[in-house]
Amino acid sequence: MIAPLGLSVVLVIGLALVRLCWRWRTGLSVLVVVFVGLPMLWDATADLVEALSGVTLAPMIAPLPVAVVLAGVLAWPRPRRWVWARLGCARTRRRVRAVLWQTHVPDSRDRLPVVRRVRPTPVGERLQLTVRPGQSAELVAAHIPALRAGARARDVTVSRDPRRADRVYVDVIRRDLLDSQAPLRSPLLARAAHLAPIPRPESGLGTAVAGVSEPEGSDR
Repeated sequence: MIAPLGLSVVLVIGLALVRLCWRWRTGLSVLVVVFVGLPMLWDATADLVEALSGVTLAPMIAPLPVAVVLAGVLAWPRPRRWVWARLGCARTRRRVRAVLWQTHVPDSRDRLPVVRRVRPTPVGERLQLTVRPGQSAELVAAHIPALRAGARARDVTVSRDPRRADRVYVDVIRRDLLDSQAPLRSPLLARAAHLAPIPRPESGLGTAVAGVSEPEGSDR
């Protein structure tokens, strides 16, 4: 009787730990890379240098590859933006979950909508939720003011997948691209790069039209 009870307690604690680790998976991944992956790279580099040259790296030289990797991640814009975006998505996911819990969105069994995916967007982050029975996109949208404040964002929009009512998208808007002083680049510029204006004879109000020539015999 005691053994099954102890096994049940262990299972409950184990499931709670798994849920906690999954909720903080991004931060834990960063910690694993920094405190496990980089030291392993350090040791592997030292062993490789010693095997090839017979020289043992000094304690001050051995961390050099680790420092180079960290400096490259922080200095190269693309990986730096990717790391900050991943950390921002994890922070937004935790804040949105906290707001949903505090606003009584969970169902009768205290289950929150499942956050299936979080990805960065040009204006912030987008969360894909799967609502449970008894929940709906309208229920989530009713708490937009709380979501906006909890996510510390400019605005929050909630939309429903037109094909599946249980799939909800929460867009966290943190910046307005139109407020930027930099000009917006249109994706059509690349397709129109090969076009050149064809000059027309200077007569009347004639103008140059890109890629279009005046038909022969037309009245000027």
